[in-house]
Amino acid sequence: MVFSVATMSANVNVATSITALKPVSEAFLGTAAAATAAMALRGGDATVAADAVLDLNRVRIRLEGLSSYGVISSLLMNATLGIFGMTREKIIKKEDSTVDRTVKTIFLSLVSLSIITGFYTTIVFTLLVLYSKTALGMANDDAFLKFFSQTAHARQTGFQSFIVSLVSFTASFCLSLIINYEGPIRWYASSLSALLAILSMVSWSKLISFGGEIVFS
Repeated sequence: MVFSVATMSANVNVATSITALKPVSEAFLGTAAAATAAMALRGGDATVAADAVLDLNRVRIRLEGLSSYGVISSLLMNATLGIFGMTREKIIKKEDSTVDRTVKTIFLSLVSLSIITGFYTTIVFTLLVLYSKTALGMANDDAFLKFFSQTAHARQTGFQSFIVSLVSFTASFCLSLIINYEGPIRWYASSLSALLAILSMVSWSKLISFGGEIVFS
């Protein structure tokens, strides 16, 4: 539990930096075109409009990246529900020690947190991609740029929610080993899983940090 809370806090802080986006117009139009994008999109010189046209390939790649968060979060929710389903019969047992009851309480809290935050992430990024594609499909580039710019906070909180869901799922899996098995082996298995989980979190936390420093700097 300690490692999950600590890692969660660290990753949420990192998430704030990785979602600090460049101005949306620069990201999709280029620096030079960004300065004249607003005028061109509302009607103006034909040459300027041609320079300021959206790079739809880059937009498509960006939206595909955002939709990946929703897909992964839905898979995490499904996996979390699977763990809960396999553990349910053990949870309702009444002949438990104080330690077992505490573990089960923490487990249920983590499962609930993982599912709720995963659901939030899925809905947020699905709606972001849906409305963005709708605006582009209607050839309303100005609306797309405005929508994408004003939903930066939603992308940030969605990413933070994604990290919380991932960490909660990992911690709940480790605790499920304690609940599902008897004897000393459950503590060995849970401790080994927790160690491997911490190592993996350290690894992908570095990737997130590098992404924030290099890609979004």
